[in-house]
Amino acid sequence: MGEHLLKVCVRIIPHLAAKCKTRYVPLDSRAILYSVSLLKIGYARLRIFLSQRRRRFMEENRAENQTPRRQHTQHPTHQVHKKKKGGTAKTVIGTILAIGLTTCLMFFAIFMVYVHTSLDLNVDISAYTLKQSSTVYYQDKTSGEWVELTKLHGAENRTLVSIDDIPKHVQEALISIEDERFYSHHGVDWKSTAKAILGKLTGTSTRGGSTITQQVVKNMTGDNEVTIKRKVTEIFRALRLEKNYSKDEILETYLNLVYFGNGCNGIEAAAESYFGKTVGELSIAEAASIVGITQFPYKYDPSRGDWYREQNKERQLTVLYKMHELGKISDEEYEQAKVEPLVFSWDPGFVPSAGVASRVDTASSTEYDSYFVERMFNDIVADMHEQLGYDESVAKDLLYTGGYSIYCTVDPKVQSIVESVYADRNNLNYTSSKGELLQSGATIIDNTTGDIVAVAGRVGEREGRFLLDYSTVVRQCGSAIKPLSVYAPALDAGVITPASVIDDYPVEMLGGSIWPVNAYSGYRSIMTLQDAIRNSSNPTAVRTAIKLTLPASYAFMTENLSFTTLTNDDMTAAGALALGGLSKGVTTREMAAAYATFARGGVYTTPRTYTEVLDHNGNVILENKTESHAAMKESTAYAMNELLKNVVRNGTGTGASFSGMTIAGKTGSTNSNNDRYFVGYTPYYTAAVWVGYDTPTRIVASGNPAATLWKTFMSKVHAGLPNKDFEVSSADMVSVTVCTQTGLLASAGCPSQTVKVAKDYAPSLSCDGHISVTVCADSGMLASDYCPNVTTAYVLDLSQPNVSSGWGYKRELLTTPLSAALQATYQAQLEEGLISSIPAGEPVRTNSGTVQLYSDLMYRGMCTTHTTPLEPTPDPDAPDDGSGTTPGGDATTGGDSGTQTPSDNTGTAGDSASGDVGDNGQFLNWLLNNGGTGR
Repeated sequence: MGEHLLKVCVRIIPHLAAKCKTRYVPLDSRAILYSVSLLKIGYARLRIFLSQRRRRFMEENRAENQTPRRQHTQHPTHQVHKKKKGGTAKTVIGTILAIGLTTCLMFFAIFMVYVHTSLDLNVDISAYTLKQSSTVYYQDKTSGEWVELTKLHGAENRTLVSIDDIPKHVQEALISIEDERFYSHHGVDWKSTAKAILGKLTGTSTRGGSTITQQVVKNMTGDNEVTIKRKVTEIFRALRLEKNYSKDEILETYLNLVYFGNGCNGIEAAAESYFGKTVGELSIAEAASIVGITQFPYKYDPSRGDWYREQNKERQLTVLYKMHELGKISDEEYEQAKVEPLVFSWDPGFVPSAGVASRVDTASSTEYDSYFVERMFNDIVADMHEQLGYDESVAKDLLYTGGYSIYCTVDPKVQSIVESVYADRNNLNYTSSKGELLQSGATIIDNTTGDIVAVAGRVGEREGRFLLDYSTVVRQCGSAIKPLSVYAPALDAGVITPASVIDDYPVEMLGGSIWPVNAYSGYRSIMTLQDAIRNSSNPTAVRTAIKLTLPASYAFMTENLSFTTLTNDDMTAAGALALGGLSKGVTTREMAAAYATFARGGVYTTPRTYTEVLDHNGNVILENKTESHAAMKESTAYAMNELLKNVVRNGTGTGASFSGMTIAGKTGSTNSNNDRYFVGYTPYYTAAVWVGYDTPTRIVASGNPAATLWKTFMSKVHAGLPNKDFEVSSADMVSVTVCTQTGLLASAGCPSQTVKVAKDYAPSLSCDGHISVTVCADSGMLASDYCPNVTTAYVLDLSQPNVSSGWGYKRELLTTPLSAALQATYQAQLEEGLISSIPAGEPVRTNSGTVQLYSDLMYRGMCTTHTTPLEPTPDPDAPDDGSGTTPGGDATTGGDSGTQTPSDNTGTAGDSASGDVGDNGQFLNWLLNNGGTGR
């Protein structure tokens, strides 16, 4: 049995060990299952073996008991039984030990398979060994060839130096205090690790057990989690690093990588910052002072004050002592270094070395990368951190000096135009009351590819690298959100169509005030979808969002259009999704990508600034493939293009219009006017522009400065490009002629328009909503028997069958508190018996000249201006019979003489305007019973 288990080990261990030798092989679950199966077989064989031995032992005992025993004589077979029992025990114990050993070996092998196949053990330190600039390439549109754009230039306070330029005493100072067995271990100092573990358990630990190699791993990956998995991963990474790189390369990386306090990354930057020298000019005392900082940069940074300077001196003496103890410096060097005065760069009388002084003069003439390159750089750093596990500062170093080849999406011509426009302060020359200059950011996307081709980070001449990029700042976009969060999803879901009409009337009373209000004065009643978007009506957007439902709007924004800056609070606020009053806001990158979806026929493409990054050996380390998905139907995109072209043609976006190009877009502004937005697009490009102050302040400017700025650079970008329409199909749409007041198929006499709608959502009912009523020409109210001048008015009756079925909308009339003057007027009418009660408030009315609803007329009631019978006009030729009556009349009632009965054009309006309702008191009672929203 023992031989069988050893054979099992022989079969399993090489199989798993072979997998451990294979690099980048995923964990093979079949190998593990196979090993576990063999383990089960081994245990099963053991059970069978023990069972057989037990059965044989019992049979032998039974046979022995059946044989008569002899007195005083021990049978020879008894001795054999004793021997067999002893041999059985040894066999069992040996078998158990063999199985235990097999189990341990198997699980160790499985663990090694896991480590080598599931953990990423490779750490690239080429940035600190190559010291080659990375090159950025762009694709020439004409030839299709990739052409060099620029080489990346570092911005951190870090200067890489070769190990050959670092004095031996600087190296020895670091090794003595951080890792004295650096040259003898293979990445992990097991002795120091054991001491550190014991110290942790006993509470006597004074330092960790990490080697210089392990610290390089930790700094490269930025992984500082206090977990067993992290420590195990770090150990195996350190072992792998020692196999791939020499000791000098690892030491050089450490000295160029770690933080030395006072904003200094790397030994060269620290030497310059603390002592105004290059690393090659440091004395032993100065080297000990600097390398001692790494253990606790906050505590040992001498630039922080006198106490910290004292702590640094104590640490320096510890480093010198360790160097002397290990024989790295002589007795004389040790004594001299202890008493050498340290003159820091902030001390009186300090003079920098000649090499450092010349370096400062060279740095003053630095050229800056474009805003696009900076955006691309940050995108790559973020991806290297997320996908490859690098610390962000390490990722930056890799990009600057790792010799990478970066293939970007920029269009140099477009970027040059945008940079030149944004560099000229005269293009946005506004100053706030606090003295701040108006700022702006923009993102430009190529509609053909969906890629970012240009970026504008701020207005004015460049003053430094990686300053605040306003194109990435999260700010409010106002009404520019409406096409994305309201109208596009509502069209896509069939909640509305291009034939729809919506009521521009306040939705509710909020805090005692009507809400929402418009940027323009008042409310314009029923309007077409085209006018609602063209005029940027707020009530129509809110009504549509509510009908769509806010969760559906939020889902469309976050899932279909990939917005990441929205919050859960936005999902429950109509003012956020419908009007753009978001909790945080949006970025120009998000807005440009979303609007580009309209130009791309409903296909959303994740915006990107680069396509791939190769290392110095030509291996792909980052591949940024195009990611696209259908965000909406093509018919929705077509409809939105038509609607938004109208905005630029004769709506709020006219400030962005320029001749010779098809343009669509939408403006946006907040209630306080602190943020102004414009997102516009052509068949070629989409650009989103934000304008505002650093400190949110009301913008006082002529027109919309975002639209004006958009026009300034986009007109230059499109110079020489042939005009064309959006290449979006309307094959799934049908043209219909509809009433502009109901959205139903136009009947005779309806004001109409012809639009294209999705076939599935085309209206099928004909309009029946227009009726005629007789109104007083003086008061505009329903005419009574006493009105001398009457006229016929055509109004919209929302209760008509087709309108009610095809639209199903009823206006909820809102009222505001009565003014003192109106209160007095109603009081007088009440006393005269003209009304039975004083209204609770004054109804909110729409602007004059807009569509009038029959329900509004009914609410106002009959004319209160003419409340007494008209005096009859005497006929001079008629005989006076003294009866006191007029011809055809009644002296008591006055009859119908001298009055005009309202005409009954529909059989409905005449009834409502006649005396069937009684006086106005009875009319109001009728109105209350019928809800005040229809007949």
